[in-house]
Amino acid sequence: MSCLSPEVLSAVVDGEASAEEMAHARACARCAARAEELRAVDAALARLPHAREEASPLLFATLRGLAARRERPRARAWAALGGAVAAAVLAVLAVAPREVDFAEALAEQAIASHLRAFTTGAGTGCEVESDDPGILAEWLGRGFGIPVEVPAPASGRLVGARSCQLFGEATPAVVYRTEAAPVSVFLPRPGTEAFAACQQALGSCIEGRDGQTVCVLPGNSGEPMVIVGAMSATELCEVVRT
Repeated sequence: MSCLSPEVLSAVVDGEASAEEMAHARACARCAARAEELRAVDAALARLPHAREEASPLLFATLRGLAARRERPRARAWAALGGAVAAAVLAVLAVAPREVDFAEALAEQAIASHLRAFTTGAGTGCEVESDDPGILAEWLGRGFGIPVEVPAPASGRLVGARSCQLFGEATPAVVYRTEAAPVSVFLPRPGTEAFAACQQALGSCIEGRDGQTVCVLPGNSGEPMVIVGAMSATELCEVVRT
């Protein structure tokens, strides 16, 4: 048998390959080395500080997929993950990913970050509280070093902002309150993996775990934003002005 394709190697790592393919991956030095590189990536991603208790295979597959689809230089694509993780990821970028559902992976990350914000600390979901978009935009701009456009509320009430995590990257987020539930709006920065996932998932709405819905919509400037809350997709899309 010739060396395994990237897709089959990924299946080997995930334990989904056939018995013959698994045996080849153990016997072939080249394939065994490439499989170990993939496992090293998964282990490194599982150690990210904001990862969930059980790291998601969907997250791993999505990060692999985003890396392969980036047009910028590979080293820059993974700079936000830190030196040790970036080194592990760079070792496997030559392996093409299998197709993944970017909207589903993004929703999984956004819901985890949204729920975490309201179950830790003061439980308000905010690091700074204000109903003034200008004040929050200034606070986020100072923290992230780039201009951040805060969406104006429509049916929701603006209450504050925070720095959160999507795909292991610091991401601006704004918090709104509605009669039904609190809502987080994530504003991924251009050039990040979260922004790339949003571009792949733009226009989608997904009903996720714990009654949460996630919608990826274009903001006023056309850049994508991720809206998360425990309500229907129709209600969620009416919280902020787009």
